[in-house]
Amino acid sequence: NDIGQFRLELAVDELDKDEPPLLLEIDLMFADLTQHGGADRFGEQPDVDSTEFKSVSMQTFRLRGSHRGIHEFVPCVFDEFHFCLANLVVHSTLVDFRLRLRPPPTTAPVQRSQEGKVGARTSDAQTPVAGRASPRGDEQGASGRGCSAPAIPALSLAECFFGDCSQRE
Repeated sequence: NDIGQFRLELAVDELDKDEPPLLLEIDLMFADLTQHGGADRFGEQPDVDSTEFKSVSMQTFRLRGSHRGIHEFVPCVFDEFHFCLANLVVHSTLVDFRLRLRPPPTTAPVQRSQEGKVGARTSDAQTPVAGRASPRGDEQGASGRGCSAPAIPALSLAECFFGDCSQRE
């Protein structure tokens, strides 16, 4: 019983598609053991480094729904010239979800005029606005809690929910 474990990182754009392209290719490898004295003799003293393996057949499987988690038995039967059966059990699961925050848009802040009304935007577009201006003149985040997007994006879902929401300097 052999185990192979693979880790994939997919972008959200690929997950939004109906089926993200995930293919499993299995090669049937062959080595001529007559130069080593046959299979029995090779089993006693395996010299794998000097043995040349070559691919004689290949099977390709498309794994559907792998991002939702699958648990399937896949019997892999190679072609009729190289009949070989490999029973595979394929499992997939989502083990981590990482948020990659986009940088906030750089827009000019809103200035107040002398009468207390909101005036035109300033031409100084170098200062990014983290939130929106409230009637009191202070900035609030999009959620209204006085929280702005952090300068360093959150690395995991837990950091996004339970991280420090105060403004960092």
